[in-house]
Amino acid sequence: MSLCLSIPCKDEAAELRELVKSARPFVDEVVVLVDPSSEDDSVKAAHEVADRVYELLFPGSFGELCTLCVHLAFPHEWCIRLDCDERISGWGAVGDIFRRPHAPVVRDYAWAVRRRRWGDREQTKLVEPGPDWQVRLVPVKREARFVRRLHPDFAGLPVGSYNDAWIEHFHDLKSPALLARRQLLYTELAAQERIAVEGGQSLAALCACGHNRLAHAGALEYAKPPFKCYRDGCNCAGFQEAP
Repeated sequence: MSLCLSIPCKDEAAELRELVKSARPFVDEVVVLVDPSSEDDSVKAAHEVADRVYELLFPGSFGELCTLCVHLAFPHEWCIRLDCDERISGWGAVGDIFRRPHAPVVRDYAWAVRRRRWGDREQTKLVEPGPDWQVRLVPVKREARFVRRLHPDFAGLPVGSYNDAWIEHFHDLKSPALLARRQLLYTELAAQERIAVEGGQSLAALCACGHNRLAHAGALEYAKPPFKCYRDGCNCAGFQEAP
């Protein structure tokens, strides 16, 4: 079984370098989706540390971005998505899931991993009590997808709970300026999602070939290399709005 680490990155060059350094011994490939509008050297960092880099303007939906992270992990069988401000405690345990006797059954599920949020690098100041479960270990299948602009929900496969590892989250250690920009983005996405849902608008998009998946045509136009449907034998690069 092969495991790909997929990372979205915008304005987090230093964190990206540290994350990849910590994960490199435990994954088969590192893929980075980097926003070229980043104000720091995130694009440079991505090309320094990743095996594959996709430069694309991030879509206005975390659900779409998370879905791209999974699908761009192809041809690997598994994707683990981490944000730049996250680390894994228990990488060895993550690898063990593929070596268990029931490994073929395991791949019928996406797996939620426990996450905890820290207020310091030494992990002595826990910001939030109790685990925050995140679907992050996902088989690379066309039906695997995330929905919602903010706080994505996983759809397409049943979800199991994976208890042998932790995601350590250091969001609060970002600079005050970056935290302020992120909070503004979250507020805007929440408002857009409310308007879309109340107006009956679809949050999805379809390939012109009919492949049912999440995508964002505006962002994908700028992807380098171009993003295409990975269905066997399909060369479709066109997208249309879902009805």
